[in-house]
Amino acid sequence: MLAGGLRVEGTMHAELFAWVKLTDGQWLACVCVPARSGDGRTGLDLWLWVTADAVSDCEPRAGDR
Repeated sequence: MLAGGLRVEGTMHAELFAWVKLTDGQWLACVCVPARSGDGRTGLDLWLWVTADAVSDCEPRAGDR
């Protein structure tokens, strides 16, 4: 059994909401990452701005929102 705390991994599924192009030509993505506690009982949504290289296209898995 895991102790309390938020489970955050190096790669996580997220929902993409927006793209923004900066004046230097770089793209940022606004994503929402559902993060859950170690026991899976509670969690929260992490709203993040990430660089384009942090985003990849993939099919949602069963059970993902």
